[in-house]
Amino acid sequence: MPPLVWTKFNIPPIRTKSVLRPRLLEKLNEGLSGRLILISAPAGFGKTTLVVQWLQTISLPALWITLEEGDDDPARFFNAWVVCLKRIDSSYCEDIFRTLNTAQLPPTEILTTELINGLTAIPTPFLIVLDDFQFISNPLITQFIQFSITHLPPHIHLVILTREDPPLPLTRLRLQKELTEIRTRDLRFENHESQQLFQDVLGISLEAKLITALTERTEGWAAGLQLAALSLQESPQPAQLLEDFSGNRFMLNYLAEEVLNKQPPHIQDFLLKTSILSTLTPEACNLLTSREDSADLLEKLFKSNLFIQPLDEQFRYYRYHSLFAELLRNRLNRLPLAEIQKLHLLAAEACQKEGFLQQSLQHLLTARNYHAVLDLLVENIWHWINHTPPADIEGWLAQLPPELQNSQPRLLLGLGWLYLMRGNFARLNSIIRLLQTILADSESTSAEWVALKAEFFALQANFLQVQQQYQQATQLAEHSLRLIQNGNERIAALAYLALGAGHRQAGNYEMARMALEKAISLSRKLDDSVTDILAVSHLTLMALEHGQLELAATTAQQAIQHLEQHPHGYPPVLGAVYGALGWVYYHRAEMDRAIQYFQRGIYLASLSGHNASAVYSLVGLARLWLSRHMLTQADEHLQKAQDFLQKGAPGWVIPELIFCKCRLAIAKGNPAEAEAILSASGISGDSPVSPFSEAIHLGWLSFYTHSDQPHHWRQGTALAERLVEFTRPHHRDHTLLQALVLGAILMQRVGNPAQAQIWLEEAVHLAGRNGYKSIFIEQRHHLTPLLIKIAPLSKNKTLLQYVAEQEAALSPDTPVLKKEAAYNPLSERELEVLRLLAEGLTYHQIAGRLVVSLNTVRFHVKGIYGKLGVNRLGQAVSEARRRGLI
Repeated sequence: MPPLVWTKFNIPPIRTKSVLRPRLLEKLNEGLSGRLILISAPAGFGKTTLVVQWLQTISLPALWITLEEGDDDPARFFNAWVVCLKRIDSSYCEDIFRTLNTAQLPPTEILTTELINGLTAIPTPFLIVLDDFQFISNPLITQFIQFSITHLPPHIHLVILTREDPPLPLTRLRLQKELTEIRTRDLRFENHESQQLFQDVLGISLEAKLITALTERTEGWAAGLQLAALSLQESPQPAQLLEDFSGNRFMLNYLAEEVLNKQPPHIQDFLLKTSILSTLTPEACNLLTSREDSADLLEKLFKSNLFIQPLDEQFRYYRYHSLFAELLRNRLNRLPLAEIQKLHLLAAEACQKEGFLQQSLQHLLTARNYHAVLDLLVENIWHWINHTPPADIEGWLAQLPPELQNSQPRLLLGLGWLYLMRGNFARLNSIIRLLQTILADSESTSAEWVALKAEFFALQANFLQVQQQYQQATQLAEHSLRLIQNGNERIAALAYLALGAGHRQAGNYEMARMALEKAISLSRKLDDSVTDILAVSHLTLMALEHGQLELAATTAQQAIQHLEQHPHGYPPVLGAVYGALGWVYYHRAEMDRAIQYFQRGIYLASLSGHNASAVYSLVGLARLWLSRHMLTQADEHLQKAQDFLQKGAPGWVIPELIFCKCRLAIAKGNPAEAEAILSASGISGDSPVSPFSEAIHLGWLSFYTHSDQPHHWRQGTALAERLVEFTRPHHRDHTLLQALVLGAILMQRVGNPAQAQIWLEEAVHLAGRNGYKSIFIEQRHHLTPLLIKIAPLSKNKTLLQYVAEQEAALSPDTPVLKKEAAYNPLSERELEVLRLLAEGLTYHQIAGRLVVSLNTVRFHVKGIYGKLGVNRLGQAVSEARRRGLI
């Protein structure tokens, strides 16, 4: 992150000499007994100076955020909040931080809860200072501040500096004695303070009666006293000049006439030309003024008390006082428009050299250099995609002339990728139509146009596979790859992603595997974590579909380890891999770990807005609850999955959701509802089997298995035979295994025990080879009695061993449901982390003790909270002790 960003988190340096105000310092000390300290007064009354002085007299650490007009955007504000808090605890809200860095705003409930819970985990007492809070009016931000004031731990205090009262429940806080207020009347200088300002700080000697008169005329306004000093120090008749200090004219008009006009021409020129900069650096000032000594001049202006404020201890960054900046910009606007535009172009160049692209863009827009705006957007398109909200980019484009707004195909492609990643398929559709028109109108064969078409085909391919048009998707992806030339590896990675996802949906395992592995390889070479994650999640889920649990686990675990150790962290879309890994543990019957990974996948999906992983993680957890006959929990998770699906998700997540809805209806004793759910899918029990239909056909098979109608049993055996016939040659072992087990149950019912035995033996062999256990747990009540009947007829040792295990599990002393209902929800590692937390160790200390990363510790803590149903550490410890876990 560029250094300039950090200046907003610096406690502003103040002059070595300043007026100490003991009466106000004491009032601030008293404020530490409450929740909020509010300092509210107009500009120039010394709010910031007072608080900085106070911080120098107390031992309490302080975090500082200087707010700006742009910080009223929730994504920017909360990003600043998290960055600031990380200065005292580097592990604070890491997942939220990663999400905000991609310019996405997590759901309000999650965001607020996580930010406050993160504070409770910081044991160090400290202050949070929000300066210039008058720029904040967004209800989401003000509601968060209000919530924070109510729920802040007692060792953390909030200080707000503002020119106007914030929309907070101040009356209630006053009544509760949780509010300390310092207002304009408190900040007004008294005579003795004015005298100290003139003599000790500004070095100006004035008669006592003149100081008294100035204090009265300015009403103790600190900035007014300083303005007067700048005017009086060179005046031969200060008493006469004092007569002019009256009414509103004393404000900016007087400053213009008496202060700015007294500066030498070269100083006036410097001040005016640099006033367009929100932050002053020597390099930027030199560029705007054609000088080479701006560093010395900035320091000189500061020492001359000319309303310039350093932003860092090294005196490299400065800003003008807001009143002074307003004056300078008003004066600057009198210059010819062409000259002002030229200055903004120079400012844009300076900002771009510093890496501050958004500031550069704003200067270009002000200068009305719209072609340069387009060039900057296009040149840094992947930066905007990854770090800028779509609304901001749309807002910039809206400021361009209509004929330019849709004229740049590369920019439209960038918007297309942005909408694809955010699931805004309607906007993406309109972008694709625009691009089709633009690219069709040109027959150019230049390298640039060939590259544009290659990228367009890759974008279309990814969109088509999301819509399940996988044949067209693979064709366009291959076409894109044929056009891609050396050096365009980013687009190649995205084309391989579409190709792999398309082949996966078509059931072409080997082609999908090669394409996805290529996408992973290229994206890691490019450090493109998002494409990497999406390809890994597809590869993991595909390995599951083919019964390769070990490959699925290894692929997902290696990706998580790679990205969690990445120096720049991981994007929250990593939840897609966590959710996929949850399915691996579920099918292995490692239920505690499955819960942990599903919950992690759901949480990160909620942050990232990746609806697909939210759906399949929620469905996975619902299926787990169904296996334990915890129907309320299963129903809740399926409802949430449906909500995410409606926000926009690829069609390939739908069949498993339908399957689980059917299973839930059956478990509730509503077979008619289950049949209606399956029928509404448009796929009947007699429909041809395909990779897409497999889960829905398994739903029909489950419906037939739980029916008491013999004609349903016969329909079921026919469907089981078709599923086995389809999946066996394609090695789709996930569906094959379930079809064999359910089919065996039905074969026994229709009087074909020999076929039931053959299928069960194959199922047990297949499960043992791949480590599958979930289907036997799900169907245990139908399956175990059948196995006990068949086992004496079988010579399959694996089958005999499995039967023995089921008989032991179903013994009178340990009934399955009773045993599962009383399970210990925490894994051994989670118990270890909780014990260390109960001993008072910090996250950093636990990470060192267990030799794991901070992210791993935080991951375990989230799992503990979720499994125990708590939100805070104290609650977790109490609940664990109540259950006898620690």
